[in-house]
Amino acid sequence: MTKTLKIRKGGGDKKSFSPLVASSLALALGMSVAVAQPQITVNSGGTDKSSEAGIQWNGIQNPPDTGSNTDIYQPLFQNSQNPIEILNFQFGIGDEKEKLSHSISLETKPSTNIVTASKDINSITLDANGKSIQMGASGTGTLSFGFLPTGSELPTQARKVDLKFSGNTKSSFKGNLLIKAGGGGADKNILTATFKNGM
Repeated sequence: MTKTLKIRKGGGDKKSFSPLVASSLALALGMSVAVAQPQITVNSGGTDKSSEAGIQWNGIQNPPDTGSNTDIYQPLFQNSQNPIEILNFQFGIGDEKEKLSHSISLETKPSTNIVTASKDINSITLDANGKSIQMGASGTGTLSFGFLPTGSELPTQARKVDLKFSGNTKSSFKGNLLIKAGGGGADKNILTATFKNGM
C-alpha cells in the first residue's frame, strides 16, 4: 500500500513524498524479494551449502498439487534448467574443512549429481524451509545418502542425516529415498526424516 503525505505550507497543499513498503521498494529498485528456499547445512548449521553442492533450487511452475510455484522446489544443476534425477550425498575423507564437493553426469541417464562431504563433516541437514521437494522432472527421481565413506580410511565417529520435508502440499516429498548404511561407527549412525504431509 502506498501513502502520500501532504505538507501544508503557506496556505497551499504540496505533495511531499510517497513512502513505499519494503516489498514495493524492492520492486521499484528492480530487486527481487527473497523467498525461503530449501537449504543444505553441515555439522552445527551455518550457511547454506546448496551452491557448494552444485545445486540450485527451482520453484516448479503449475505444480500437479494445489499451490503456487513457490510451494514445491526441485534441485537443478547449477546454471541450467536441467532437473537432477539422482542426487547422491556421500560422506567422504577429504581434508578441506567442512567442504562439499560435487561431480555431475549429464551425458548418462538418469542425470546424476554426486556430492561428497569432507571427513570432518559428520552430519548433513536438508531443510525444505517450509517447502515441498520434488526429485526429477516428474517426481520419480532419487535422493540418496551414503553413510559408507569413499576411500579406504573409515571414520570412527557416527554420521547423522536430518531430512526436514515441511511443505504444505499433498506430498511434502515426491521421489525415491535411498539410504546406504555402513561405515565407521555404523551402530550409531542416525537418519531422521520428517514428512509434514507424507510422501
